[in-house]
Amino acid sequence: MPRACQSAESVYESINKFQLSRPPIVFYQPSLERRGLRQQREENVLKEVDKIALRRWRKRGFYSESVLVRLLQKRGCRAVRIPVSNPSLSPLPDIIARKDLEIYAFEVKNASYYAYFPKQQIDKLFRFLNELIPIEKGHKHAVVAAHLGKKWIFKEISWGDWEKDKLPEKVRLLKRDRGNLSFEEVKPTG
Repeated sequence: MPRACQSAESVYESINKFQLSRPPIVFYQPSLERRGLRQQREENVLKEVDKIALRRWRKRGFYSESVLVRLLQKRGCRAVRIPVSNPSLSPLPDIIARKDLEIYAFEVKNASYYAYFPKQQIDKLFRFLNELIPIEKGHKHAVVAAHLGKKWIFKEISWGDWEKDKLPEKVRLLKRDRGNLSFEEVKPTG
């Protein structure tokens, strides 16, 4: 071997001997692979928490819709819940009810003190009634219903607002509000 290579090798040997006499200093820094696994585990935990919260939220909505169907049936309406599992752009209400000639499309929210109904959801009620129910507008009703604890608040939205494209950006119902719609119980005759 050339002399220059031997001298370089001897330098490396002396460095290695020096490092072997002392304990190595190691700074802990997780490798990118380990960091990725840790981050992936944390994301999986968060996703699982999100799934649980989403299930609870859906159960609340399902519960309120089921309670409203039973309440409407007690009041003499024929009512059915439409099981749409995800928010969609198709014009389907949460509940459809009929009492005599009157048809009601309900959007239902479950909350503790107040409930918000975005313009898009209210528009879907009117689109459903307009496109799929072939009777006069006077007999079709778009209703937002808030289940606030033990209290129900119903608010019918005006056809005129929808036709003039003057629906509010969102409708808010507070627990202290009074609705503008009531269902009187049908008394049996006989």
